[in-house]
This record gives sequence, C-alpha cells and structure tokens, in this order.
Amino acid sequence: MKKALSRVESHLVGRHQNIARVLASVSRSPRRSAFKNAQASGMSARSVWLILLSNLNLHPYKLPIVHSWSDRDKEVRLQFCHLFR
Repeated sequence: MKKALSRVESHLVGRHQNIARVLASVSRSPRRSAFKNAQASGMSARSVWLILLSNLNLHPYKLPIVHSWSDRDKEVRLQFCHLFR
C-alpha cells in the first residue's frame, strides 16, 4: 500500500515540479522575460524570479535601451548648456 505524502513532502514535490516548469520554459525561449515566463507557466512573477535566482543560478535582467552618441550630439548638448549658463 502506498503511503500518503505529508504536507512538507507534497510541498517539496510541488516545488520541484515548479522548478522543472520554469527550467523548461527558459530552455525553450531563453530571451523571453521572467514576467512572460511566469505568465506562460501560470505562476507568479515573484516565484519565477526566485526560482531563477536561487535554484537555477540564473540572473534575469533587462538590457537597457541606449543610443550611440554622434559628433552632432555633442554640439547640441554644449549649446543647451550654454543656454542655461
């Protein structure tokens, strides 16, 4: 006869299943955000974030959008500074 799982054991089984779901989701599309992975897996964004950090040793981050500076930009910035001097 199979023994019923205790509350702690069932929590751990559920946790391992969640970790596996997050790992599968990240493996399928590694460029997708943690928030979108959470939506796809039906978990809270916080849970996915914590699993990525603590269990999978991944550090999710967003790349900032930055534009490159041209020589013209420098001139415009200097003109702006001279206006308020």
